[in-house]
Amino acid sequence: MSNAYDKAFDRSLEHPDGFWGDAAQEAGWHKTWDRVLDDKGKLFCRWFVGAECKVCNNALDRDVESGRTDQPASIFDSPVTGGTVRPYSYKEQRDEPAKFAYVLCGQGCAAVIGG
Repeated sequence: MSNAYDKAFDRSLEHPDGFWGDAAQEAGWHKTWDRVLDDKGKLFCRWFVGAECKVCNNALDRDVESGRTDQPASIFDSPVTGGTVRPYSYKEQRDEPAKFAYVLCGQGCAAVIGG
C-alpha cells in the first residue's frame, strides 16, 4: 500500500519534468521555462531553462500582497547585543532593505533598485 508521499516520490523519479513543472507552478514567474530539466550532460543539469523569476518577489512580495503584511516573517534574536529580540513583519522585511539601499545611493553608491 502506497501513501501520498510514496506516490509523489516515485513520480519525482519517474517523471521529473512533470513533477517539478507542476510544483513550480506555485512560484511566481516573469517568464516560464522552455524545458523543466536539461540533463543532456548527465553530470551537470540545468533546471527551468529559459525561465525568469525574481526570488524576492516569491519570498516576500507575494506574502505582503496576499495580506500577511503585519504578520511576523522573522525574529532577530541576538545575544551579542545584550539579548535584543525584535520581530520583523513581512512588510518591514521587504521595505527596510530598500530604504537602506536608497540611503546608500544618496551617499554615492551605485545600486540596482527594483531589478
